[in-house]
Amino acid sequence: MKATVVAVISILAVILVAAQPGQAVTCGQVDAALMPCISYLTGRVGDSPSPACCSRVKAVKDMAQTTADKKV
Repeated sequence: MKATVVAVISILAVILVAAQPGQAVTCGQVDAALMPCISYLTGRVGDSPSPACCSRVKAVKDMAQTTADKKV
């Protein structure tokens, strides 16, 4: 479980750092997108994230689609 949480947080950090200022992903966008993951990330539910959580993590990843979008 810890490895999954670390992976999710790492993916989000890379996305947020990699987005260009003009096309940056806002904290509000990430917060809203990851609401289905809160119970999992805080350890309130089982050993794996819900399908909704996985879907939302993918959506956050896809917010910056091109290589140019991902460069600082």
